[in-house]
Amino acid sequence: MHRIQMGSQSRLTSLLLASMAGLLVVCIIIYPNSVFQSSLSGMSLWWEYVFPALLPFLILTEIMLGSGALHAIGTLLDPFMRFFFRTSGNGGWALAMGLFAGYPAGASTTAKLHERQALLPQEAERVLIVSHLCNPAVMITVIGVGFFHQATLGMFIAIVHYASALLMGLTLRRSGNENLLVATPANLEPIWTRAMQSAKAAQQEDGRKFGKLLGDGVSHSIQTLMLIGGWMMFFSVLQQVILHLLQPWITNEGFVAQLVVCLLEPHLGAYTIAQSSSASLVIKVAIVGAVLGWSGLSMHAQVKSLLKSTEMRYLAFLKARLLHAALAFGLTLLAWKPLNNLLDRLQPNALPTYIEGTFNSPHLSIGNWIPSLWNLAGDRTLIFLTLLSIMLFCCMGISWSIHKVQLLKLKK
Repeated sequence: MHRIQMGSQSRLTSLLLASMAGLLVVCIIIYPNSVFQSSLSGMSLWWEYVFPALLPFLILTEIMLGSGALHAIGTLLDPFMRFFFRTSGNGGWALAMGLFAGYPAGASTTAKLHERQALLPQEAERVLIVSHLCNPAVMITVIGVGFFHQATLGMFIAIVHYASALLMGLTLRRSGNENLLVATPANLEPIWTRAMQSAKAAQQEDGRKFGKLLGDGVSHSIQTLMLIGGWMMFFSVLQQVILHLLQPWITNEGFVAQLVVCLLEPHLGAYTIAQSSSASLVIKVAIVGAVLGWSGLSMHAQVKSLLKSTEMRYLAFLKARLLHAALAFGLTLLAWKPLNNLLDRLQPNALPTYIEGTFNSPHLSIGNWIPSLWNLAGDRTLIFLTLLSIMLFCCMGISWSIHKVQLLKLKK
């Protein structure tokens, strides 16, 4: 009976998707000009902002993954995940992947760990909701520098994003298995030793030399960026089609357009809100934080496809994203003045004078954009990376302290 129900649901889903695809094709034929312009705007946004900002970061992330650095960081974060989120000692790697590679890397890693039976279904769900994080380069460089022209706003958004994710994970955490808090004979070794062993094992399993690793990192990063660009163009077109279909029933087209694009795709949503003139800066930043916490239906579709072969529930993920968005919005309003004052004290007093002209130039090209982008990010990005490193070291310090307490309990 269960198989029959699953088969009927699958056929219904296929029929629904086919009907929607057919309707989309018809709308593209009926509205060719507006659809072309929306597709072009999505591609331009990807080429001018997302591609130059993310490519170096993604290459470095691929190198860290191949060299075993992310595995070591994941091992160092394992006690942190065990203590705060009641997961077994494998969730740290998924958190490290989500933190550095951005979504949906955390979901992909969690699904792999669950398929290897390294995480139980309930543990995997807790790891999934915490590790589904936005790439720091997106928040600082793309949104902060590119969309708002203020790197400090990117740092603010990133800090709020990670803090609200932690609060969301603690809020949705169930009681869990208390036995997970007790060290087992397999992890009695010092945590730093296990981290180095994890890095060495991952490096040996990978087996690539640095030159090969760098080349693969470039090709994989470009493939990832092409995928992001495809999603952005598709959902830009979908947004335009939805607006055409809803046009007879809507009175405030601008608000509906912003709402639709924020629900569909995070990069497009953040850009639309940043360019809006109908709200104050704090409200725009709060909405962008909520959009990144929600992560868009484009990411939801990818995560749902990853969960299809697992026992993890999409409903739990959906509830977490709604809570993350709400917490990010509220935390932005609460922390706006104190956190901005702190970041203003840390930032340099002066900016290069040619940056603003470069951004507003009608002859904007990727050739003159990349140097300007990194010059503007410059010291501020370094400051944020320092803060991120401090946060990581604090988490690792907590992990080490928890591990030491567990060892002392066992010795007693």
